[in-house]
Amino acid sequence: TGDIKDLAIQWLIDSGYDLKSDVLVMPHHGYAGFLTPELIRRVKALNVLINANGYNVADELVESAQENGATVWTSYRHGAVTLKFLPGQVEAQPFIK
Repeated sequence: TGDIKDLAIQWLIDSGYDLKSDVLVMPHHGYAGFLTPELIRRVKALNVLINANGYNVADELVESAQENGATVWTSYRHGAVTLKFLPGQVEAQPFIK
């Protein structure tokens, strides 16, 4: 389906690469995987996007992202989110405010 699996997440974590990114699209529609909190810590995204219906989104992932300084955007609360990439910043504009 194109969604990253735990094996690939583990490879990224173990790779030693700098995973920092402005945006992280949460794998598995925000469903808790055993490696996802570590991925959130390594990516250090300012914006985390979760495309989900809200029933299976793991609260601990949302909390982990927020504790790491991210704004969490969910499709069930915010609708489509438009990201505008500017020098040194990313502006997020939700459809539902």
